[in-house]
Amino acid sequence: MAKAILIAAGAAFLAASGVAANGTPEPAALETRPDADDLVALRQAGMRMMVSTLAAVGRGAEDEATPLKRAGFAIGGLQRFAQALPSLYGAETAAVPGTRALPEVWSDREGFETRAAEFKSAVDALGAAAAADDRTAFTQALESTKAACKACHDSFRAE
Repeated sequence: MAKAILIAAGAAFLAASGVAANGTPEPAALETRPDADDLVALRQAGMRMMVSTLAAVGRGAEDEATPLKRAGFAIGGLQRFAQALPSLYGAETAAVPGTRALPEVWSDREGFETRAAEFKSAVDALGAAAAADDRTAFTQALESTKAACKACHDSFRAE
């Protein structure tokens, strides 16, 4: 009985806070979109976390005694970031000072979204290899992920 009450209380809290059972905000909870400066800050912070996460999971994979499945949580974060990445490049962010995004992000939106999808696909393969504890596939997927980052930066980011 006490367990049922705790579950009901937790569900009520999540419903009241506007968070779905899977941990994502409900549409009603997202009353406003971040402004352009915030979107640029979010994507820049996300890129920094992405680089450090890729480096960390790569180093972790070097120790063959450590199961690759341990990287699953970190890779899950990369997968969520990859999924959200195109939305962080709204047209309103084109004029924000301090961004290194080239105008081609917006003028060649199809090309940009193709590169973003390639990155997402590579990160998904990385996650699958980690879940399967397949070191060969993991190493290949890690290299593909890094190559997808570079390909996008080569086309859509100023040095």
